[in-house]
Amino acid sequence: MKIESIDDVVAKRKYTLAEPSGSSEIELTIGKPFRSPEVQDGMEYICPFSISRDKDTRFQFVAGIDALQSLLLALSAVKAEVNRMAKGNNASLNWFAGEPGEIDIHLLEFN
Repeated sequence: MKIESIDDVVAKRKYTLAEPSGSSEIELTIGKPFRSPEVQDGMEYICPFSISRDKDTRFQFVAGIDALQSLLLALSAVKAEVNRMAKGNNASLNWFAGEPGEIDIHLLEFN
């Protein structure tokens, strides 16, 4: 399966990637999970996501047992990919409300 666009957007967030040579904007987009047309190994739901930088957009997806699992896996995948981008470019990733280097994607626990 190949994802070439995200029709139903659930969330977006923009970051600034500050590199030694200058800064650029990264935009994350998470799509609405949907039932897979090709069920494989019990993974019935797909959650698409994209990472855009300087007019270059990479579409990806993760599969899960249900919609919630696929959404949580997409958030984890986005977090890992963006952290990898920052480390690979010797850069700092910044979100307007967060500390430099913190992308602020966490699963919070309430008691």
